[in-house]
Amino acid sequence: MTADHSLFAADLVVTGTVTGRGRLDVDGRVEGDVSVKFLSVNRDGTLTGNARADDALLSGSLVGTIRANKVTVARSGRLSGLVEYEVLGIEPGGLFEAECRPTTAPALETGRRAATAGAEPAAPGRARRLAPGPA
Repeated sequence: MTADHSLFAADLVVTGTVTGRGRLDVDGRVEGDVSVKFLSVNRDGTLTGNARADDALLSGSLVGTIRANKVTVARSGRLSGLVEYEVLGIEPGGLFEAECRPTTAPALETGRRAATAGAEPAAPGRARRLAPGPA
């Protein structure tokens, strides 16, 4: 792992607030709030709480609220709660039981400009814009 890439191993349980400017891979369990640039909840990982990220890939389980510019629920992923997103993708087989709120506001204060409204074509294996944010 590098200084901007962290891994919470399968046998790790983290309770509390996690913040960082890089990537976080969760193979274990997080109970609390997470704020990182890229969040990956892997197949056996779980996050219960609130998450903020520029980009989030959910192959495991997230129960709570997530605010991200781009959220992808993989076929093994489960999302339950509230999702605020700019771009949302759900692969076939992914479990999605969430209230949706499209937004064009950046999830994190990274100086990144919000994407323009309008549909984007989906590249193979990538999420696509399902709904533009509010005007």
